[in-house]
Amino acid sequence: METIMKMLKDRYEKDKDIQELTQYIAGEGTNKEKEEVFYIGSKGLDQEHDKAAKQIIKMQRALKKNNGRRMYHMIISFNTSTKNLLKVKAVSKAVAKIIYEEGYLVYYGIHTSTDNLHIHFAIDSVNYLSGKKWHKSRSEFMSFRNKVLDCGSAEYSVWN
Repeated sequence: METIMKMLKDRYEKDKDIQELTQYIAGEGTNKEKEEVFYIGSKGLDQEHDKAAKQIIKMQRALKKNNGRRMYHMIISFNTSTKNLLKVKAVSKAVAKIIYEEGYLVYYGIHTSTDNLHIHFAIDSVNYLSGKKWHKSRSEFMSFRNKVLDCGSAEYSVWN
């Protein structure tokens, strides 16, 4: 099994959806007794899930971008042989940096509750630099995907 990066199709259109997504990533959602979270991080946001959600909601309202898709939920799942949590943490930080440098606030967490380590990323759909929503062509998205997957190159050596 190889490492997989996927974007979930959920639209996260309401304030409640944003709050529930950050809560889930922090391991505090409705399944909190089943979720095991090794690390929580963010770029441009507070590390407390409720404060991070409020910051996203406040910014979107200020920019009048609080309609339609408001968040993206990206997951990176690692091969079951990947066990080094410190390397996965390094990858999560590198990926978050890429997202943030493209102008998007991001909240993320490393989950260890399944056989394969995986990272959940909540990505604000509004670019904090331009105020525009995330709209990527297929080629732009593939370039973004390649940058993300390159984070696991020899420097971190967790991709298999």
